[in-house]
Amino acid sequence: MNKIRLDIDRDELIKKYQFVWDYAPKMWLNENPTDTGHEGLGYFPSSVEDFIDKTKGENVNGRLILTTEEPLTDPYQKLDWFHGVIPSDDVQVPTYTTILPDHSDLDGNDAVEMILNPDKFKVVANYIYFFPYDWVKYGFGNHVGDLEHTSINFDCGEPKSLYVSIHSGGKLFDDWNDERIEKDGIRPVVYNAMGTHATYWFAGRPFYDKPVPIWDYTG
Repeated sequence: MNKIRLDIDRDELIKKYQFVWDYAPKMWLNENPTDTGHEGLGYFPSSVEDFIDKTKGENVNGRLILTTEEPLTDPYQKLDWFHGVIPSDDVQVPTYTTILPDHSDLDGNDAVEMILNPDKFKVVANYIYFFPYDWVKYGFGNHVGDLEHTSINFDCGEPKSLYVSIHSGGKLFDDWNDERIEKDGIRPVVYNAMGTHATYWFAGRPFYDKPVPIWDYTG
């Protein structure tokens, strides 16, 4: 594989991606509705770095498997750090971002040009959220470690479409001006479901039927 050295100041390069941060989705975490009576209250995001510090790698049949430093003795056991961190003005939780071309046929020169001038190309920005624990209302599919994401397709720095991840599927809005997309200024607003962390474009009780029927709660 040929390596290409980019001769550009890091801060100057970051400025070229300012449109990605300007349009970053605003996510509402569930307010823990008191009328649900469910245990899924309080499973918030955290950082991957903090998660790695609390896990260890094991070689299982030639595969690297992460397990918790403190062993779990049954499927329903939960550790204190599974609840993550409640974001606030004083406590920040990272959103991880990948920025990719929206097609794979770029040659080497075009790829370098895209990196240096992303506002002249079509790119996809993936905004990734990490949760240390995923809790499902019916106990089906509870698991340690959960990634969710929202994606925006840009054309020359202008947003064109929005995608939200929902369990094993998702919802694509191929028109940025779709009236169903709520916005705070220029930023799209999304809602993270209680416990399951599916991402929706509205607050309420969305229904999802794969792999089992689930009523999510967003607010």
